[in-house]
Amino acid sequence: MNIQILTVKDVSLIYETSQQAFQHGWTFEQIESYMQQSTAKCFGVFQHQKCLGFVQWNEVIGEAELLNIAIHPSYQGKGYGRFLLEESMKQLSAERYFLEVRASNYPAQNLYQCIGFTVLDCRKGYYNNPKEDAIVMVMEVEKCQF
Repeated sequence: MNIQILTVKDVSLIYETSQQAFQHGWTFEQIESYMQQSTAKCFGVFQHQKCLGFVQWNEVIGEAELLNIAIHPSYQGKGYGRFLLEESMKQLSAERYFLEVRASNYPAQNLYQCIGFTVLDCRKGYYNNPKEDAIVMVMEVEKCQF
């Protein structure tokens, strides 16, 4: 398994993976717009040249925000998400990482805590479809668990 940098040429691949992994994922246009931004950092995890998932970061002046991570449902729970997170973070130059995660998404929260993220705050009613709170998490590079 390896990771590769994804570019605007990979929008269709990212969109297809997103649609398989999420009930309400980003639209094709949202992904395309994101990929055209200079702060966008996107990576895919591949095995035997098949994309199993992707991660989207926004990196600005020493900080990176996790915008999206998706692993194809057939490959979830097998370590691909952790591998993708850890390997993509090694390629960023951030000193601090942020993310929001649905309050009900305990498997993701557990993964983030295992690699060193801690809870910072809660954003009430942040998500739609369904309406749900977001747990805001942060990690400083020196507290990284990998």
